[in-house]
Amino acid sequence: MGSLKVVISLILGLLLFLGVLSYLTTHALHSHFLSEEFYVEHFAENDAYNRLYDAVLVPEATSQITEDERATFLGNIQLQAEDVEPLIKGILPPPELRRQVEAGVRGAVEYLNEEIDPATGEPIEVPNVYIDFRPIIGTEVPAPEGVEPVEGTAKPTLLRFLAQEIEDNLTILPPVEGTDEERAEALSEGLADTLIQLQDPRFPISAPSLVGVAATERPAAYDRAKDLARERGLSPEILGFLNLLDEEIHEALLLPDSREALTEVLAVAVEPLVGPLIQSGLDEFRDNQLDNQDRFDPLGKIAKNRGVGKDEVLRDVDGYRGWLTWGKTAGSWVGILAIVAFSVLLGLFQLPGLKGFIGWPGLAILLSGAAFLGLALILKSQLTGMFASFLEVGHVGCDGLVGRAAEVEPALCQLGVDVGTSMITDMTNSLIVPTIVIMIIGGGLILVSLFKRASAR
Repeated sequence: MGSLKVVISLILGLLLFLGVLSYLTTHALHSHFLSEEFYVEHFAENDAYNRLYDAVLVPEATSQITEDERATFLGNIQLQAEDVEPLIKGILPPPELRRQVEAGVRGAVEYLNEEIDPATGEPIEVPNVYIDFRPIIGTEVPAPEGVEPVEGTAKPTLLRFLAQEIEDNLTILPPVEGTDEERAEALSEGLADTLIQLQDPRFPISAPSLVGVAATERPAAYDRAKDLARERGLSPEILGFLNLLDEEIHEALLLPDSREALTEVLAVAVEPLVGPLIQSGLDEFRDNQLDNQDRFDPLGKIAKNRGVGKDEVLRDVDGYRGWLTWGKTAGSWVGILAIVAFSVLLGLFQLPGLKGFIGWPGLAILLSGAAFLGLALILKSQLTGMFASFLEVGHVGCDGLVGRAAEVEPALCQLGVDVGTSMITDMTNSLIVPTIVIMIIGGGLILVSLFKRASAR
C-alpha cells in the first residue's frame, strides 16, 4: 500500500509539474508571441530593417541581373551588381521598409488575436499581411478608375541614377573635320545614334563633339537628329515626348562647354527615352508579383507555390489560430486549475496527516518552480553559446542550410538566428518572476505545514 501511495504521489506531482508548464507557456504566449511590440522591439534591437537589404532584397535583385535577364523591380535597365544596393535603398528607403514590416506584423497579430474588423464588426477573417508596392512603383498608367495616381519612388530614383551615370560615364567622340555643313551633319548623325543608345543605355555612352559647330546651328542639328532617330526605329510616342522638351534641350545646346552641354541635353532627354523601358519593367513586376491592389500577398504566394487556392492556405492558418486562441483564453486557466486540482489530490493522498496534506503539494510546487527557474537562468546565461554549439555540432546552422539549399542566404539565416535568440532570451527573462512567485507559494505551503507540525507538538 505504501509503494502504491508513493507511485500515485509521483504521478500527481508530475501532473502538477505539467500544470505549471501549461501556465508558464500560456503566460509567454500571451505576453510575447501575441504582442506586436514584442516583434517590433526585437527587429529594431537586431537592426533587422537594415539587415533585410543584405539578407533578402539585394541578393534577390542581384540574382536577376545576368546577360540574358534583368530585374523588373529595377525597371529592366542594364545594371552592374554594385549598383543594386544604392538603388534598392533609394526605391525602398529604410523608413518605408520599416513601416511596411511593422504594418505586416500588426496585421498578423490583429488576426491571431481575433480583433474586431471596424468595417464589419466581426473578428478579422483574413490576415492583413501585405507589402504595399503602390508607394514604391506607383499606379498603373493610366490609373484605374477611382484610384488616385501615384508616381512612386522607383521611377524617379532610376532616372536620377541614369542622369548621374550619364554625367560620370559620357564619352565625347573626337571632333569631325570638314566644312560647317559636314560638321553639322555629323553632329546630327551622332546625336541620332546617342538617342537610340539612350533608349536602353549601356555605360559608358558616347556622344558627338559640339566643337566646330556654331551654337546657333546646334538646335537645327538636334532637330535633324530626331528625324534620323525616328527613321532608325525611335517610336512616335517617345518622339512626341521629346518634342515637348525641345526648348529646354535647345537652350542646353547653347552652353559653351561641349561636355556640359551634352550632359545636360542627355539628362533632360533620359526620361522620355528610358521612361518606357522602366515603366514596362515595373508593369511586368506588377503583373507577375502583385495583386490587383498593387500589393505583394505572402499567403497568395505560398498558395501559388503549393499549387492550391489561397482559401486552402487560409483554412490551414485559421486552424493554427484556433489552437492559439484556445491557448490564450483557456490555457492559463487550465494550468491554474491543474495546479490546484493536482495539489489537492496530492494532499488528499497524504491524509490523515495535516502536515502532509499541506506540505507535499507545497514541495511539489516549489520543485516545479525551481526546475523552471533553473531552466530560465541557464537559457539566459548560455543561450548564445548553446546556439553556436548546436549550429556547429548539428550541422544545421547557417552554413549547413546554405550548403543544402542555395536559396537560403547566409545573411538571412544569421538574421533569423539573431532575432530568434533575442526573442527566446527575452521570453526566458519573463519567466523568472512567475517561477519565483510559484516557488514562494510552494515555500509558503511548506512553512505552514511545518508550523502546523510545531503547533501539534
